[in-house]
Amino acid sequence: MFESTQYSERHHRLRQQFSSGLLLILGNSHASINYPHNHYWFRQDSSFTYFFGLNEADIADVIDIDGGDDILFGDDPDIQEVVWAGQQSLLLVEREKTVNVSTVKPISAMSKIVVAARSKQRMIHYLPAYRGESILVLSRLFEATPEQVEAGISPDLIAAKYQLA
Repeated sequence: MFESTQYSERHHRLRQQFSSGLLLILGNSHASINYPHNHYWFRQDSSFTYFFGLNEADIADVIDIDGGDDILFGDDPDIQEVVWAGQQSLLLVEREKTVNVSTVKPISAMSKIVVAARSKQRMIHYLPAYRGESILVLSRLFEATPEQVEAGISPDLIAAKYQLA
């Protein structure tokens, strides 16, 4: 993980590529281990890692170009997750400072932000989802079929990501 100023600089440079709208960047969820010798360890989405440096599952970020907010969404592990996966190094609220976002909210609050933006017909930019879980998350957020989610991918965000890398 880099210094928080590095992530701030990346967010700033990404913001400069857009005049309005929301940038929705999803992190990965845990993938199921479907056979005994599958030693898959969690791997965060590379775009999410580049912009935020966090390696926790089930987190996302919304950068509001118009409002200036940068909101990290996620939930701290409950007791069941701690028993099964062990204690996490930092709570999400503590991560707020390490990646320089303006606020942290529960993952359930993300849908309210997206619904409000959609009701105002604001543009929501998002990257292609390559995992089924991410496609389902986007389908629920946008109340759309997976095919509609695929059609709504933002070429501008893809181009901006590659220009910054």
